[in-house]
Amino acid sequence: MKANIGEIIASTRASWAPDTAGPGTDVQERGKPHGQCAVTALLVHELIGGEILRCEIKDSRGVVYGSHYWNLVPGVGEIDLTREQFPRDYPLPRGEVVPRSRLTDGPRAVAAMTCERYAVLRERVRADIRANHDPEW
Repeated sequence: MKANIGEIIASTRASWAPDTAGPGTDVQERGKPHGQCAVTALLVHELIGGEILRCEIKDSRGVVYGSHYWNLVPGVGEIDLTREQFPRDYPLPRGEVVPRSRLTDGPRAVAAMTCERYAVLRERVRADIRANHDPEW
């Protein structure tokens, strides 16, 4: 049996941990979406395809303080596994399509940290899928 989108999503959520969260993110528990959007968008892009979307995150005064990443998959629509890190009433701006390299080839320190976190998440998800859904994966 091959892993399906639902199984990939479940394995990804189960694999989040403080060591896969972005720098400065206070994540105490495994499975929390905070600070996981960049590595999750990279993983969904690799495993399911589609495009990576990005928007700027602003505070109540309109000052940009971060970015949010998620995916657009043909035939499926938008997949945003980390949306719940924001309040339900927080209006996320429309995303712009960005190349994968925006996350992996940016300023050296940030790109290197993202790639390291992504590698950890990717291996955990693959191990979970092999163990629970498809030993050949």
